[in-house]
Amino acid sequence: MSGKMNIGIIGYGGFGQFLDNAWKDLRVARVTAISDASKDIRIPPEYMFYNHPHDLFDDRSIDIVAIATPPSTHHEIACEALRSGKHVFIEKPLAVNVAHGKEILGVARECGKRVIVDFLMRYNPLIYSIFLLHNKGVLGTFRRFLVENYAQDELLPLSHWFWDRKISGGILIEHAVHFIDIVHMLNRSGIAMVNGLMHSTHESRENEVMANILYEDGLIATHYHAFTRPGIFEETMMRFVFDLATIELYGWIPLQGKMNLMTSQQHRKLLFTLPGLRIKSERELDDISDDSRPDGWGNLEESNNAGGERTISSGGVKYRIDRKLEVEFGNIGSKASIYSECVRNVMMDFIKSIQDASYKSRINADDGLRSLQVADMVTKKIEPK
Repeated sequence: MSGKMNIGIIGYGGFGQFLDNAWKDLRVARVTAISDASKDIRIPPEYMFYNHPHDLFDDRSIDIVAIATPPSTHHEIACEALRSGKHVFIEKPLAVNVAHGKEILGVARECGKRVIVDFLMRYNPLIYSIFLLHNKGVLGTFRRFLVENYAQDELLPLSHWFWDRKISGGILIEHAVHFIDIVHMLNRSGIAMVNGLMHSTHESRENEVMANILYEDGLIATHYHAFTRPGIFEETMMRFVFDLATIELYGWIPLQGKMNLMTSQQHRKLLFTLPGLRIKSERELDDISDDSRPDGWGNLEESNNAGGERTISSGGVKYRIDRKLEVEFGNIGSKASIYSECVRNVMMDFIKSIQDASYKSRINADDGLRSLQVADMVTKKIEPK
């Protein structure tokens, strides 16, 4: 396939318009059509406009359908788009239940078409840098993940579809799948156990949820999401705990981070793959005393590994290290610019996978299903009886 691919967006509300704006200058694709149920919505004059998705599917010039409608509609729209010969980009979640998610993937295989879920976090420069460091063995075994997400509810009135679990799937399915997928980017282990909690500050609004997920390799992830705050007081913190590093990222589109790390001189140079790296402190192991026990504590053995690299045990695993660092990183751009860049890169990666069957994209359709399955498992645990 040569030339630019044509994209048709279904759902031209706030996020649909954001996608359109983000994809304006793509070298490999362009938006050429919009479908939206509203006749009053403003559409750029150069675009074809269809009131019903069926009509957009009949447009043979469209190569990719981008679905930016409420989650409960994803299944029907995606399956019909695939059967009409289109590739499909789906804003998260893949669907509101696992059965529908599996059907979408099954139809894609039957039709020989590609599906991608917009897990844009994988394209955030900070998160992807952590992924690379982990893959290169710099951080040690991944043991713990924690996200604390305090989001705004000012723009979500009680009548909004977000609060209707039949439409949204609930907070874990509609929203938390982003963060569940971050864990899955770093860890491919199966699920051993899940539990969760839910609280409502209003009888029509399930707006605080927490999920605990134990993976088969021992990783424990906790996801807390509260839609309770004014927009000017939103905040998100993610913590990643490895055998050799504790990393914190700030913002639901992370722009800043810090890391406390034990490492070797050999691995130290790899830290400079972190955007905007600033070393706050660096000490050789011989200059660090172990203050984990107070003076006078009995039965402490002296280390005989002084000088150069030292073998330490963390999480029951032996590592060779020689230094401890505290670093900060970030300053990679504004939230809006990074958000847009991530969405652009998702689409560009998707198009590469369409044009080259051997190309391995950063996200695949199974990633969307896997995170949906986990979110669904916890949602069923906490849903009202």
